[in-house]
Amino acid sequence: MATNPFRYHGSSKLPPSSSIVAESPRLRTQLGVISSSITFILLYSLRWASRDKDPPIHMESTLLRGEIKKKSFFPVYSSSISDVEPTLHGILRKDVPSIISSVWNPSRCAVLGLAYGYGLWTFRDFVGSLRATGYNGYIILGISPNPGEDVLDYLEHQNVTVKYVEMANRCTYNGTIGYDGRVINTKDWNCAKKYPDYKITWGRFKLYEDWLKEEVGVTDGIMLTDVRDAYFQRDPFVAAVELDMQHPLMLFEEHPDMKNTHWLTDIPVSSCKKYKVGKTQVLCSGSVMGSREGILGYIETMVEEFDLWKTQQNCRIDMPGDDQSIHNYLYYTNRFKNATTIPHRTGPIHVVGYQASLIWNEAEAEGKAKNITVWEVDSYYVRNDKWQDWLPGEHGLIDPTTGLIVNLDGSPSPQVHQVDRFGSLNRQWLRKMNELGWPYNTIPSPSKANSSLLT
Repeated sequence: MATNPFRYHGSSKLPPSSSIVAESPRLRTQLGVISSSITFILLYSLRWASRDKDPPIHMESTLLRGEIKKKSFFPVYSSSISDVEPTLHGILRKDVPSIISSVWNPSRCAVLGLAYGYGLWTFRDFVGSLRATGYNGYIILGISPNPGEDVLDYLEHQNVTVKYVEMANRCTYNGTIGYDGRVINTKDWNCAKKYPDYKITWGRFKLYEDWLKEEVGVTDGIMLTDVRDAYFQRDPFVAAVELDMQHPLMLFEEHPDMKNTHWLTDIPVSSCKKYKVGKTQVLCSGSVMGSREGILGYIETMVEEFDLWKTQQNCRIDMPGDDQSIHNYLYYTNRFKNATTIPHRTGPIHVVGYQASLIWNEAEAEGKAKNITVWEVDSYYVRNDKWQDWLPGEHGLIDPTTGLIVNLDGSPSPQVHQVDRFGSLNRQWLRKMNELGWPYNTIPSPSKANSSLLT
């Protein structure tokens, strides 16, 4: 008999702060921790404070807009690094594993993320868009122990399994080495109360493991994902089945121009491992998919490497995104079992950050020339109140009749990640989609439906 993921247990009180497991009035939960990104705390607090009242802790391993070089871009298919000559930069690649024969049942799948300190708008974008696709499986989110009543009411209504997270008063992580070689006071890091030896960007993986082992009903596909900068347009697990992508472990390529020669990978890996990952495709650590066995194996491998890095001074680096550095290092040195890379814009997850940054930078420059502060404009490119058409067609990124971001084949990208890089360009579109209940998330792709359904 299938396990029903929509169930609630618990007493009417939260336990003392020292307790690890908490019972919510609405949802069975476990205290844990969430990850942090120093760079994007500043960006988010300045630009998104109007949407989320709670001070969030970010975990994304991503790049700054200011480092993206301006260029014109039209999407071009890029083959997986698995097809590249294996002698490149000394990389030895395994053969791509065979596809799992079983079909994933979404009701037995799970989406896991850490969402500490976020307000209602973030949950409406993330959870609301996912449920609007028809997805009826588990959504497991770590949140602050003191969320607003509006957040709790919304998460209960959306059948979300909540894990309250609690932060340690002080990390016991063995100190972080700054760029000048000195140890930084560990009070500058956030750590899980349960896992104080792991800085927050690493500790989230331990929590994912705990939560998956608790939820025995999660037997099929799993997605580990950032929350603040992502939303959904189709059920990612249904999409994976339709695309024959029920792989044990799927790692998603970022834009073809994003290479591991960038400092985000190169500095930590060169310092710790005396190794160059080289000019290989960047794989995003913020959104990963796979089977239950594959994801648990991925977490185990990541944690093994964390345990090594945190004991060596040259590996304790003052960089919030080094979980992505490790993620790429492990893949390109064959440490992940049965891993498959998914080329950019071809699978269930579309990482838009690079192209979105280019578009936003161009919009800001254009606005500045016209004496317009683009951030203060909800829909800079929208004309004639056609809010769906929020990006110029030259970018080839959206369906102008719906505003949905599309894969290279023109179908809606099931999950869109790093959407904050669009700045304010998609602000009106997101607001309208929330107000209307994400009406385009359940419409078949244009190739499979009458186009009149999209008007």
